[in-house]
Amino acid sequence: MRRNTLLKRLFFLTFFALTIVLSNNISISAQSRTLRPTENLIIKNLESASQTFAVNAKKQDVISLEIKQNGVDVKVKLFSPQGFLIGESDYPFSEQEVERIFVVATEDGIYRVEITSKFPDENGFINIKLDELKKSSTLDLKRAEAEYFFSQAQALRITGKTNDREKAREIFEKSLVLRREAEDRIGELRTLAILAYLNRLLGDRQKSQALSEQIMQFPDSNEHAIYKADALYQIGQMQFFGGKIEEAVETLKKSLAQFSEPSPQQANTFTALGNYYQTIYKFELAQKAFDDALDNIRQFPDIYNEAQARYTFGLLYITLKDFDSAIINFKRSAELREKFGNRRGQASALSLLGSCFMYLKRFPESI
Repeated sequence: MRRNTLLKRLFFLTFFALTIVLSNNISISAQSRTLRPTENLIIKNLESASQTFAVNAKKQDVISLEIKQNGVDVKVKLFSPQGFLIGESDYPFSEQEVERIFVVATEDGIYRVEITSKFPDENGFINIKLDELKKSSTLDLKRAEAEYFFSQAQALRITGKTNDREKAREIFEKSLVLRREAEDRIGELRTLAILAYLNRLLGDRQKSQALSEQIMQFPDSNEHAIYKADALYQIGQMQFFGGKIEEAVETLKKSLAQFSEPSPQQANTFTALGNYYQTIYKFELAQKAFDDALDNIRQFPDIYNEAQARYTFGLLYITLKDFDSAIINFKRSAELREKFGNRRGQASALSLLGSCFMYLKRFPESI
């Protein structure tokens, strides 16, 4: 009885809350490739903006997809055989994160996966993996509902508006409850990490600290390392903005130590560490941290991470009065921020770029 109630609830959410696709998008293209369970499919050079794939599923099957981004930023959508949007994933501001879809099929048929590249000129690639199809359990239904709320909250948190972030926080908290009921430990960690970040942005440092500490209670493992590293990063940021800079430095070192090998998640931590060192006038250590950040980005390309690293590196070069190097970094940061639409960040980089030209008396270039 409980399972039937969950199925009806999930169907209601799917049918009424999600977008209906135009009729000419309902059919699966003859050129769409069928995804096979457990196959690790690599798609290089996403020349076109969108590519479609097919999943053949039966009613109540779990459709679980992972799309690993490698130097490319994509948005993933899953459509039912009738053309309804039943799942989507768009991890914001990253060209290295994993996009995840987890839904329960509501009917037999061919489900369409649409993967859209935000920047088709990028040279990266994606790995697509479809888990083995299986009949859904009560826990799977809860997890699917958690993923639904998670994707809705993601869309709200990236607008940059305080009200939207507050709404996103509430929805993420709903998702967190369902994650725990579904015994979805990785999903729980993902949600805790975002909630820790959101609470810090919204000024609730005590809540952010408590959520980060919850993450640190999870057992040590390679699978948990990125979330523990992120928790330590959030704690370090709170220490830094609370004036405890030396403590923040040590916390970020612990964050970096969570990784047994290089990881794309390290770039922002190296950048923040460089900023901390610069604040306490340890310029050589700051430059080393920024160099490490750029080395990481060369290994794991990500325009969002690079834009921030270049901007912060430019600030260091201004302090060192190396204005030519500052110009190179501010130019690159402004170009990247224009590409992904961060107008405020672009304007800030261009303003500092103009100041560097003025200092060097290159007045025509400062305009």
